Amino acid sequence: MREIKFRVWDTEIKRMAHWDMLLDCWIHWLRGEDPKAIVMQYTGLKDKYGKEIWEGDVVMFLTEPPGAGGKTKKCCGEVWYRPEECGYSVKSPQFMYSSGRPMIIGLCPRPEYYEVVGNIYKNPDLLEAKKCGGEKQGQ
Repeated sequence: MREIKFRVWDTEIKRMAHWDMLLDCWIHWLRGEDPKAIVMQYTGLKDKYGKEIWEGDVVMFLTEPPGAGGKTKKCCGEVWYRPEECGYSVKSPQFMYSSGRPMIIGLCPRPEYYEVVGNIYKNPDLLEAKKCGGEKQGQ
């Protein structure tokens, strides 16, 4: 059974609060009643080093981009929940469709594929192409 945990990024004080710190305020945050709080859920997965993977994390991974001829490339992306898919995905800024939308890659349950390198709130610069293993690729 998957462990259900939450964490909250407080946009006002720029600090992450984990479940054990949320005892008094958690219900307001989960209901979306606090506009300065961004609630994230644990995916139930861990990376290759055993670190928990959460919504909002930036993960490094290997992929075979379109037209790469079987060569893999180191990429990074943001972990996010897709309600229409009922699951977690990785949104990579390196691979864009011609419409300008980022390519979405399903979050695979194989931990050796991922390494958590930060999160989008504390480390937003991690999603820049040069820090993600290369230039942006079009499709």
